[in-house]
Amino acid sequence: GMRFGLWFEPENISADSDLYRAHPDWVLGVPDRGRTLSRNEYALDFSQPDVVDNIFEQMTAVLDKVPIDYIKWDMNRNLTEVYSP
Repeated sequence: GMRFGLWFEPENISADSDLYRAHPDWVLGVPDRGRTLSRNEYALDFSQPDVVDNIFEQMTAVLDKVPIDYIKWDMNRNLTEVYSP
């Protein structure tokens, strides 16, 4: 009776990722100040439409191809430097 689920944590981005290298401006942060890493990740700025569109596209690319019974969106990070241009 076990069903297949998938855990997403799309609010975070690894500092060592292609997405971060391409779009460091997508990370929450106060201009001219350092950004706080948590578990070697930064928090994405979901107030930016490009961020939302990109994450949606990545998630639907998986969800449209794989029969998944449920998804879990885990948000277990304290937000710091909550600033968006």
